[in-house]
Amino acid sequence: MQKNLWHLWVHPHGVDTTGALDLGGASTQISFVSGEKMEPNTSDTVQVSLYGYTYTLYTHSFQCYGRNEAEKKFLAMLLQVLRV
Repeated sequence: MQKNLWHLWVHPHGVDTTGALDLGGASTQISFVSGEKMEPNTSDTVQVSLYGYTYTLYTHSFQCYGRNEAEKKFLAMLLQVLRV
C-alpha cells in the first residue's frame, strides 16, 4: 500500500499480499490470500473488501498446536527417550 497525491491509500497493480501466522500458547492461526480458486462460503474462507479490492482469505485455527502444547509434546517425547 502507498499514498497517492491526494494522500489516499492505493494498492499498486502487481503487488503481492502477505499472510499472517499467530503462534499462541494453545493454538496456531494462519491467514492468507490463496493463489488458487477457493469456495468463498466454506468455514475457513471469508471475503474482505479493502480499498476497492476484494480478497478471498483462507484462515484456520489449529487447536493444540501452539507453543505451550508443542513444548509439552516435546518434553513427553524426551522423557520416553531417556527412559529407554
